[in-house]
Amino acid sequence: MNTDKHRYIHIWENTFGWSGLMYSPRGAKVFTFGEASRGKAENYLMKFVASEQQVIKESRIQSRLAGEIREIDDYFSGNTVKFNIPFDLAEYSSFYRRVWSVVAGIPYGKTASYGEIARRVGVPGGARAVGMAMAANPLPVLVPCHRVVRSDGSLGGYSRGLRWKKRLLELEKK
Repeated sequence: MNTDKHRYIHIWENTFGWSGLMYSPRGAKVFTFGEASRGKAENYLMKFVASEQQVIKESRIQSRLAGEIREIDDYFSGNTVKFNIPFDLAEYSSFYRRVWSVVAGIPYGKTASYGEIARRVGVPGGARAVGMAMAANPLPVLVPCHRVVRSDGSLGGYSRGLRWKKRLLELEKK
């Protein structure tokens, strides 16, 4: 059995609702949070696989993800966390991966502008392209796109909705 093609998922409830993490042998691929039910979290994750046969569900991998789940739960509990979760984002463009790498380095409780991120990845004037990368981010919170704001300090957009962006930024201010 070629486990490299398999995707592992773990779904759990925490202080922000139901979360789900999809993981390959190389790292995190998709994360969701704030879902209303276990089923909604699972349905979200399943959109990212071609076949349900590729998925190994939580009961067989719980110990494999224990450290990652603990880090995420610590974050949602209001603790300062620098995630040590490896990512598997090889199917995305090199530009998106560069942007997400820079965004992953924004410290807890800090923000950076879309334009600032564009300059850091070598594309001055590429704020809109950075915004597109943020919208496509499959790992919100882990790649903290909620920390990317407009140059005037206003929130800008967020794939999970501005209510969540504001809530995450407020969590980090405490």
